[in-house]
Amino acid sequence: MKIAAASIVLIMLLVPGARGDQSSKMLKIDEMFKITKVDQMQQQVMDQMRSMMAAQMAKAGATPEAKAQAEEFQRKFGVMIADRMSWQKMKPMYVKIYDETFTEEELTGILDFYRSAPGQALIGKMPALMSKSMALAQQAMGDLMPEVKKMVEDISDKAK
Repeated sequence: MKIAAASIVLIMLLVPGARGDQSSKMLKIDEMFKITKVDQMQQQVMDQMRSMMAAQMAKAGATPEAKAQAEEFQRKFGVMIADRMSWQKMKPMYVKIYDETFTEEELTGILDFYRSAPGQALIGKMPALMSKSMALAQQAMGDLMPEVKKMVEDISDKAK
């Protein structure tokens, strides 16, 4: 009986400590999101995707009616994606992923890096780097558009 009581007391003492460690880890994850401005980067990616889609639609050479339909689709799609992919909705999933992926010690080291001059340089230059990467991807996709258009036309012809 004494062993059982001692075990219960020991568990009660350890569990709050474990929760304290988990709380500390969650604070570090939250700090990393703030330092790296994940919410702003996510918004930037969404904006660049919209721009990329608009540019591709413009290059497609469609009729005015088809362009209007494509623009309406793009607008509706943008609203749907913005709602489903908002930082507010995605943050809990990101927290879970970071929690499962990084130990608290690793988070401490990552935060130390992000607080350093090179880390701040990375954070500051990341939007431009992402923008340039998206422009390269858009250029590569633009080269594919004639082929994609041909494939869609072929499929449409076969469906008739």
